[in-house]
Amino acid sequence: MAAIGEISGARIRGHRDGLGLSRAEVAGVIGVLGPGVIKAYEAGVLQPPPDRLAALAELYDVAPDDLRRRCARDVDVDMQDYVDAVISHIPPMTEAEIRAAAGVLRRIDQRRRAVRSARSPAGDAGRTNDRSEFLGDTDVTPAPMVPAMSGHGETKGGSR
Repeated sequence: MAAIGEISGARIRGHRDGLGLSRAEVAGVIGVLGPGVIKAYEAGVLQPPPDRLAALAELYDVAPDDLRRRCARDVDVDMQDYVDAVISHIPPMTEAEIRAAAGVLRRIDQRRRAVRSARSPAGDAGRTNDRSEFLGDTDVTPAPMVPAMSGHGETKGGSR
């Protein structure tokens, strides 16, 4: 079982992936022999010494403690550490993106209700919109949908 406070290889990899860096790039910046050392850190085979841990944290723009395990569960702890690290590099949604997402969710809910009402003689009578407290009654105009590509690998000027 992984101990809380151990260096998490999944978090090291998650931050690297979140920033779009290769193992070779990270190795060059923190001053280790090569990408194999970074791979060993990520796999948990090697633990980075304090100076390398500090260099990783500086490169990833996080505190060194952010590269440590958060929990001692065996179940999916590495996946949770990885996802947490990657997500930390995603910028927050803008107000326009939130409105667009709310519009999409509202349309999905309307379609789900229409299908349910077509299947059931009683329909949705008496049911409440359990999402209304989150979506509100405001009129949200969704962002225009991006048209689907006509074929794989094509660009505006023709094929690749």
